[in-house]
Amino acid sequence: MENANLRPKPVPLQDRASGTLTSWKDIASFLRTSVRTVQRWEQTEHLPVHRHKHASGGTVYAKVSELDAWLAARSKPPDLGVPESPPEPGGRRRSLRWATALSAGALLASVLWFDPRVRLQPPLASLAVLPFTNERSDTNTEYLSEGLADGITRRLSGLPQLPVRVIAQTAVAAVNRQTRDPLDAGRLLNAEAVLTGSVTQRGSDLSIRVELVSVRDNTLLWGERFDRKLTSVPLLREQIVREIASTLHLRLSESRRRNPAGREAVSPEAHRNYLRGRYHWNRRTAGGLNLAIDYFQRAIAEDPAYALAYAGLAESYAVFSYYSPTPPGEIAVKGMAAARKALELDPSLSEAWTARAHLESDYEWRWEAAEQHFRQAIALDDNNATAHHWFSEHLAAMGRFAEQWDEINRAAALDPLSPVIANNRGRALYFTGRYDDAAGIYRKVAAEFPQSGNPRQDLGKVLLVKGMYREATEEFHKMQELGGAYIHSGLLALAYGLAGDSGRAREIQQSLIARSGRGYLPPYVMALAALGLGDRNGALTWIEKAANERSQTLRWIGVEPLFDGLRDEPRFRAVVLRMGLPLLSPSARRERAVSLLSSPDL
Repeated sequence: MENANLRPKPVPLQDRASGTLTSWKDIASFLRTSVRTVQRWEQTEHLPVHRHKHASGGTVYAKVSELDAWLAARSKPPDLGVPESPPEPGGRRRSLRWATALSAGALLASVLWFDPRVRLQPPLASLAVLPFTNERSDTNTEYLSEGLADGITRRLSGLPQLPVRVIAQTAVAAVNRQTRDPLDAGRLLNAEAVLTGSVTQRGSDLSIRVELVSVRDNTLLWGERFDRKLTSVPLLREQIVREIASTLHLRLSESRRRNPAGREAVSPEAHRNYLRGRYHWNRRTAGGLNLAIDYFQRAIAEDPAYALAYAGLAESYAVFSYYSPTPPGEIAVKGMAAARKALELDPSLSEAWTARAHLESDYEWRWEAAEQHFRQAIALDDNNATAHHWFSEHLAAMGRFAEQWDEINRAAALDPLSPVIANNRGRALYFTGRYDDAAGIYRKVAAEFPQSGNPRQDLGKVLLVKGMYREATEEFHKMQELGGAYIHSGLLALAYGLAGDSGRAREIQQSLIARSGRGYLPPYVMALAALGLGDRNGALTWIEKAANERSQTLRWIGVEPLFDGLRDEPRFRAVVLRMGLPLLSPSARRERAVSLLSSPDL
């Protein structure tokens, strides 16, 4: 992975020795970009390209010395938008590998970048996805380049409430027979923007570049490069389509609600930082959330009245403790302060009400206030998928599984590309003892989103309660490899202990105790480890400590099947009642699942 803070360096070519590049492909390869981008730079950035005219046409060439001079003269290198690490106080940068931004086991490494000429535009009304080019005319990747445009169009057209009209591929194909120029095609299609792309294969490495370009003035609105290993061919194209469509959906949707009505536009740099924050927030990793918080804070520094940036900051803090072992009180206070500031700036902001309600439910345990504010968020924006998602989790803690099922399915309909939302559809089924149905959902999500650790964790829990301990440990190890939440250590100790391997369970417990001496470790994790070793009093002590800290993971304790063996313990019942939660036995939970038995949504 190249350093995201630097402009991509030219690749040495044999032609460099002669000082001349003799085709568009060679010029593009030298500049590490696509042919279309080079052709646009010639028009808009005065890229020094020359032409030989012949009787039957013409050829192009460029001098290496002139390209080097052009690169050196550019006043600002392309801002790639995803630095290796956020700046330290005082503007210095820490050395931090990309693995802190994306999970180490991720199959897809994405580099989000912004051209220096990008500026905020009015929201788009129409978009055409043009056929992708096969840069090396490689027949092995022709199936990818030919199918990507159709797949992206299909995905985007199927997304509800997308604020852009996506032009059908039949119309695009007809125009493509008339012209190969992207801007001409956009004008003929009456599209305000065109999405172009290219596919390049080098050995087992696959690189896909996409660019969203304004038809009106040839401005680059958005661009991204997707780097993949060429494996799992049947699934590869669909995974790439899903990733491109998801990121583009975020970009298009956020452009519609970047400012409260009636206030002046935010600065371009503040808005770019906000979008970068959202990009990392959606990754749901510890490193990604750290970067999201940093970018939201940068946006606020650029524009202290930017309510959406405060809301993004609040939402990042709201989920931070699930992905990084951090004292919940410390994070919750910061999150609530950001949510209240966002509401002070814009009381109509659904995202801010959502973050506030989540913190009231997850940390403060103010159940009635949380429900009131979730409903307020949804009333302000019924298309806010996160509001429906987080409200469903609140309802699960209350044991209101039918309502939870309705809310999570509404969230999934609004954001069908979210692995977190897709995965959490299984929770109502898991909590109510419908383990096979829950496992079916988790396996499907794991197949569709192989880089996500959440379905591995939840499938492992289903296998645990079904007594399939060996299979459960395999899932928890997969979660660990994918850089999943820190809870996997406690779950592994529980699984090994229940399987009768007390030696492995005790080894993990001792490593957790050693880790707690070096920094904060959530008591909930220690409770799972103690439970695996049959230490009921130890598990209850850790649960009580978690309750005293208001640990966020404790919210579902009243309905979590892993704790069914403790439900008759007075100390356990006291914790659940102190939290104000219902204490539901397995049979009581199954009775509440009757309304889900014939659900058409499974």
